[in-house]
Amino acid sequence: MNPANANNHLKTKILIAEDARAVRNLEVSMLKEMGYETILEADDGQKAIDILKIEKGVGLVISDWNMPNATGYDLLVWMRSDDACKEIPFIMATGQGEKKKVMKAKKAGANNLVTKPFSPIDFKLVIESTLGIVKNDQAAVLKRDLKKTASGKTRLKIAHIPITDHVVLGALKHLISTGEFTPKHFELETQRMMLWNPVQVALEKGDVDGVLILAPIAMDLFSFGMPIKLVLLAHKNGSICVRNKDEDIPLAEKDALRDFFCKKTFYLPHLLSVHHLLSTMFLRELGLNPGLSDNPEANAYFEVIPPIKMPDFQAKDKDVGGFMVAEPVGTKAIVTGVGDLMYLSSELWPNHPCCVIVLRDDIIEFDPDAVQEFVNMSVLAGQFVYKHPDIAAQIAVDFLDPDKSIGLKAPVLEKVLKSEDSIITDDLFPNINDLDRIQIYMREKMGMGTLIDMEKFVDTRFAEIACKQAGVIQRPSVIPDPAKALSMILERITSEAIPQQHPIKSQASTAEVMVDIKKLKYLYHARPVNTPCTYLANMYDTPNGCNIAIFDINTFDMEAHHYTGIVRNFITEYSHSTEDGGVILKKLNALLIEKKVNAAVTGIFTRLNLQEMRGEIVSASSPPMILFRKHIPQPVNAKGKPLGIDRNIHFDKKTFTLHSGNRLFFHTHGVIHSVRKCVNLKQKRKFHFNWLDNILLENGKEPFDIMVENTWQNIMKQCQNKPGDDMLFIGFEIP
Repeated sequence: MNPANANNHLKTKILIAEDARAVRNLEVSMLKEMGYETILEADDGQKAIDILKIEKGVGLVISDWNMPNATGYDLLVWMRSDDACKEIPFIMATGQGEKKKVMKAKKAGANNLVTKPFSPIDFKLVIESTLGIVKNDQAAVLKRDLKKTASGKTRLKIAHIPITDHVVLGALKHLISTGEFTPKHFELETQRMMLWNPVQVALEKGDVDGVLILAPIAMDLFSFGMPIKLVLLAHKNGSICVRNKDEDIPLAEKDALRDFFCKKTFYLPHLLSVHHLLSTMFLRELGLNPGLSDNPEANAYFEVIPPIKMPDFQAKDKDVGGFMVAEPVGTKAIVTGVGDLMYLSSELWPNHPCCVIVLRDDIIEFDPDAVQEFVNMSVLAGQFVYKHPDIAAQIAVDFLDPDKSIGLKAPVLEKVLKSEDSIITDDLFPNINDLDRIQIYMREKMGMGTLIDMEKFVDTRFAEIACKQAGVIQRPSVIPDPAKALSMILERITSEAIPQQHPIKSQASTAEVMVDIKKLKYLYHARPVNTPCTYLANMYDTPNGCNIAIFDINTFDMEAHHYTGIVRNFITEYSHSTEDGGVILKKLNALLIEKKVNAAVTGIFTRLNLQEMRGEIVSASSPPMILFRKHIPQPVNAKGKPLGIDRNIHFDKKTFTLHSGNRLFFHTHGVIHSVRKCVNLKQKRKFHFNWLDNILLENGKEPFDIMVENTWQNIMKQCQNKPGDDMLFIGFEIP
């Protein structure tokens, strides 16, 4: 250490070159907190060059890589060729975390490099090591002296960061501490780190035996000879895109969304991430060309930001379009009003991998029995999280935020864990094809990463045994279809954009309501509470009139997403079918039996013949259709049993006549359940039969749209505007 530097380094004149204002402000704030007194700022590489030409005594340059006009690399090359600046220490502070980028910067003369996102501790260490204040040896330790503990077990030290994606590790640690699991071959030690870079460095240096890390980071390490193997997924799905709030702009159309994100910054947790891949897919589908700020052809700009800072930075800067991040950061931002849901990662790529569990080769070779037991118990811990999201949420709070510095809340985490669209932990088998799809897209479509031999990187032998023993039902991913995903996202935004006090018109729908009716007027309200919601509806015109099919899915286990998908695929296939309603319900029943669906599916199929002015209803234990004729409600109810229970099912049919001006009303069980929970106990027996009739009678002389609106508002009032179940209410008027 140089004594002069140790005493005077805080007087070093530092030049920050960074085009992202929020990042530049963050770096300046960090430097001031460290005690540095003189800080110069430039918002691109050319301005930094201009400053260096006239400013004397600059003792350190800290530069981003990707900047317009002149990049950080351009700045570095210029400095090393300029006699006055070639000896000035240079730190590349960049989101370019690929190993080949690191090597390129060092070859060009960078004294040090810190990869975004970085913490104040990382920033301080790299500055002081560059200035010679401290020694920082980051050389990787390729071989370690591994020994067993006094108990004869192998200590496994696993690093992670505080995100919901890593809850399985916390559950495993909890189950071991409570005695539910008793490892024979290993002792588990976990280490929480706040950002990806310390995790990566710890793995490289051999400070830990394994990590939970973003799959593309692990691939990049492997491509540069890091002796590691991917042994298991940490989760599937799990990330969310939150857009900046802009109350004045309707964003229910593709063009409006494109204009909203155009020329704006979009935050990512790391460039080597599935978040980067999916965000690129989404923005390109909008018609944008996303990229880094040094790309002259880009019209949406990626920037790497510490996840915990994303909501705050976005709230303060309308030039930020949004961010994509692991939960619970996104849901917390939505709950606190910082942004609105844009999409879940599962909407773009259902059942996709993201974070993975990677172990060093030396620990695998040292004790494969310990590794097998660790993988076995991790798989079981994932199933525990899936089956007990309420308990897992509290475990996650204690594990991820032990010092309460992040502010994680169990209800927010529980909401995330209960939604299969948010995160999946019961199938952690590493599908090589999915991982290969990540590296191919990033290499060929985004110009990032280095292609590796996935068969050599992914060691499935431990997962194969563990998943077989645990009876894991693998959930294959669905090949991304950005066009279809965007269509579904726009449908959801459309329904959410219309205030609850107004009827949802024919052109608006949710992902679970399919509508193609032009022959009669209709209005509906949908209030989903769960994900996926428990109702599905398909309404379409036929040559003689229209058909209306509505289903409730009541599951007896945790496979709601899977069962809903089966019913959704079925009704999509039979959309616009002219077959008899009873035949269609029988086919669905047979399919549910064949698939061994552990659920009861109730439903109603109504066929309206507008030429003959008659209707036919077939019910599978569904609430009755209410025919409103001459201002009098008349229930039309066919008896029936739930689908998926009895192979030899029979249906009764009820027919009815129609007249011009008649109104038809349908609702799901969620309406009954939500209102029933809020009424007086003494009224529960009788309200089920007459409460909706009374509401319809009160509003029966009003115009159709007002009648539907008033009825819905009354329903919401009766359940105190806090539905406990998914609610769907639909009204039709006969022309």
